[in-house]
Amino acid sequence: MRVLVLLSLFVLFGAMAGAAVGRFSGRGYAVAFVPFAATAIWALLNTGQAFTATVVQHHTWVGVLGLDLAFRFDPLAWIMTLVVSGVGAAIVIYCAFYFPPNAAGRARFAAIFTFFGGSMLGLVWSNHTLMIYTFWELTSVFSFLLIGHHYRSRTARAAARQAFVVTTFGSLAMFGGFMILGAGPGGSFQVDQLVARGAEGTLLQGHPVTLNVALVLVIIGILTKSAMLPFHFWLPAAMAAPTPVSAFLHAATLVKAGVYLALRFTPGFADVPVWSSLLTIFGAATLLVGGWLAIRQTDLKRVLAYGTVSQLGLITALAGYGNRATLLAALTLVLAHGTFKSCLFLTTGTVEKIAGSRDIRELSGVGRTHPVLATIGGLAAASMAGFPLTLGYLGKEAGIHNLLHQGAAGVILLAGIAAGSVLTAAYSLRWWFGAFGGKELPGHRLASLLSEKEAPVGSYPAVALIAVPGFLAAITVSGGFFPGSVNALTGPHADTQLEGYLATSNEAGHLALWSGLMPALITALILAGGCACFQWRGKIIRFAKKTALPETFRAANLYRVIMRNLEAVAGRVTSFTQSGSLPLDISIISTVFAIAVGGALCYALPTIQWGQVRLFDSFLQAIAIAILAGATIVVVRARRRMKAVLGLGAMGVGMATLWAVHGAPDLALTQLVVEAFTIVVFVLVLRFLPTHFTDRPLRSSRWLRLIIAVVAGVVTSGGVLLAAASRKENPVSELLPDEVLQFGYGHNIVNVILVDVRAWDTVGELSVLLIAVTGVTALIFRSGLISRLTVSAPSLRSSVAKAASRTSTNSRWLAGASALEEDRRSLMLEVAARILYPTLLVASVWLLLVGHNSPGGGFAGGMLAASALSIRYLAGGHYELTLAAPFSPGAILGLGLTIAAAAGLAPVLAGGAPFQTLPVDIPFGPLGTVHFTTAMGLDIGVYLVVLGLAVDILGALGAALDHDEEQGVQLVSARKGKTK
Repeated sequence: MRVLVLLSLFVLFGAMAGAAVGRFSGRGYAVAFVPFAATAIWALLNTGQAFTATVVQHHTWVGVLGLDLAFRFDPLAWIMTLVVSGVGAAIVIYCAFYFPPNAAGRARFAAIFTFFGGSMLGLVWSNHTLMIYTFWELTSVFSFLLIGHHYRSRTARAAARQAFVVTTFGSLAMFGGFMILGAGPGGSFQVDQLVARGAEGTLLQGHPVTLNVALVLVIIGILTKSAMLPFHFWLPAAMAAPTPVSAFLHAATLVKAGVYLALRFTPGFADVPVWSSLLTIFGAATLLVGGWLAIRQTDLKRVLAYGTVSQLGLITALAGYGNRATLLAALTLVLAHGTFKSCLFLTTGTVEKIAGSRDIRELSGVGRTHPVLATIGGLAAASMAGFPLTLGYLGKEAGIHNLLHQGAAGVILLAGIAAGSVLTAAYSLRWWFGAFGGKELPGHRLASLLSEKEAPVGSYPAVALIAVPGFLAAITVSGGFFPGSVNALTGPHADTQLEGYLATSNEAGHLALWSGLMPALITALILAGGCACFQWRGKIIRFAKKTALPETFRAANLYRVIMRNLEAVAGRVTSFTQSGSLPLDISIISTVFAIAVGGALCYALPTIQWGQVRLFDSFLQAIAIAILAGATIVVVRARRRMKAVLGLGAMGVGMATLWAVHGAPDLALTQLVVEAFTIVVFVLVLRFLPTHFTDRPLRSSRWLRLIIAVVAGVVTSGGVLLAAASRKENPVSELLPDEVLQFGYGHNIVNVILVDVRAWDTVGELSVLLIAVTGVTALIFRSGLISRLTVSAPSLRSSVAKAASRTSTNSRWLAGASALEEDRRSLMLEVAARILYPTLLVASVWLLLVGHNSPGGGFAGGMLAASALSIRYLAGGHYELTLAAPFSPGAILGLGLTIAAAAGLAPVLAGGAPFQTLPVDIPFGPLGTVHFTTAMGLDIGVYLVVLGLAVDILGALGAALDHDEEQGVQLVSARKGKTK
């Protein structure tokens, strides 16, 4: 199975998961479970390929720019895939029983959770730095939505925004580093080539400063994503998210992205001092600070959050140190942390379900009432503390054993790791004792005595809320009994770091339950020190409070100060540069353009051979230009809004005439159908506005704007003349007829460009169009009319039938028009609508089908269908529009965008590139063969999006206006009745 197919599964099942959970409640999570389970099974089935011959998949996209879809599945990717997909599958099962059936946003959570898992796997599999950046940003976006799941909570919104801002800041820095590494001498955007050239010393050879700058930028991305000093503050705040989110993001995915990048790049840049020293220093400092802060917390999740900060620091320090043994230890800790930390978070969620609280000061007796859960939590905490015979112990022991033989630098790092590990053991005990210990706390409620009202679930949670953490705890403990097997999994990637170092036993590293007397003694001292710190935790906490940094110098406060000042500066700059006056803004832009371009033209225009300049090529061009000029004067001088609209329509007809004369019938057709629909929209909007523009006296500012407009127009014309006179080579358009036929399988150059050459842009524009129309209709309905105007088609047909019964059958040309007042109906318009509507719809479908080879296409066909709907609306009001289009505009918009995206991915399944046009021939026996291309799907998507836009805009503007008009008619009738 290809990697792209797996990613498509996450997109497909993520889209279905929301609906499934909304419809079937907890059972709907089975849909979200499928892609995670399928990925884990696929990884296990391909273990041999990953460890014997690295699987690399490469799809050329834009070869000239080096933008390719490149994926790599090697031992490191295999480990991360199992961590992400395995832990993700377990958490999905947990979620099915964790959220109450009526929990708000449950369906939305399932979809976003699935999308996030796919984004993280895309990052892990990417073998192209720009793809890594893309998926990196996607994880930031989806984590923002997951952390802010409880969006009504101000705390959750602030935490989501903080996490997004910090990680995005780092990702932009990382992007700059990737660009330097890729575009510099000997550079590459392919990760495997980048790492290989870095190890060989050929990357940016002779430019050590540039290399160091690039690596520092990449390290900033690592530090922000993995919440290391000084960016550690965002992760504890992210505990505002639901507990399953914390288990996934902070144990297996989001924060592991930075660690993964460090592990991926270290074999290539370990010899670069700035890389190894910065990662080691920041990692060790984060280990100590995170552990020191964790032991002070009273909330179980915050203990684990700061513990995550500390553990990430440990893994990064070992990875950055840069030899095979420490890399082996870091990889082992990645496996351990993914299992024990997710288990601890899920156990905390179960404790909260049982006791209704996560506050250590309010919990007592849970271990006595739920000994199995307490045992599970104890095993996971033991692995986190590095207790022997656990997976966490294997990783720490390997690091300790190696650092003992690394000289002064190794001993210094070992001392920091030992001190941090003492704190780790202490907060592990604090977490377990706080969650399960039996303590008497006068004035606080005991979990064993909680009433049913206080306990959301009760004393006996669902089996899955205990079984899932138990499964994860079993992995983190059982892994410690098989060091050889774990070594076989983590060793291959660590082997890539062996070159460049002495292959001694200490340097090569190994995983073992017994590494010698000294490592065992250090481990024993660490555990004893952790027990002592926990025993004296009261004194330590009081000392920590006394010696804590002032609020002014804390990282979280510095972030708030920076954001507050940034917003203040942005406000001042905006108020200075944006006056709110559209004429002033346009005048400034036009003046700058005229000065900048006009100054250059003064030197170049004399070179133009004016004798060869032709004002027009044909009499029709002169007519079109005259129409444009006259219409422009009408629009500028118009005092009535309707007159200005008609002038704009005349300008559109003039432009269409120019397109047709110049041999561009496709553009002319599109211009005409757009003008036809936009005039209707203009008229609808104008009904909200006064009949006349504001009648201001003629002032000097008008003369100034007139001068600026004339000068800008002259400069633009001169620039066009100069550009045309400066051409030395044949235009690229001469190649287009053959190119579009060879690669796009069509004769309509314009359409092939839209659906093939720039198909990505087209889909992006469809997305923008969908967002824009949604925003416009939301603003229209903000007044609250939408609840009164939303009428189902069956009920509307019933009301229309009653109104029609009062009307002669022979005169009822349109059913919806029967519901209008007689003075609002037009027989001629109804007859025209009855005749033109089906004709225009058939013509719109014809334009859609023939657009690949003849004038037309999805956009032109959709606009013609929109014009047909506008005629039905003008004849019968919003009643008739609802009968003509009895469907949800949002559903049509979403369906169109989905079909367009699916058409882009379909060629990939056939071995092509995304949005590549492929011919399709379907035999129909004696009827012959139907021939079309995959680009037809994109055209259909465009058609549906335009159609949905028309229904949405007409329904919003027209229904609101009709409602106001009906209310006015009723008010006048009521007043006449009172007068009589």
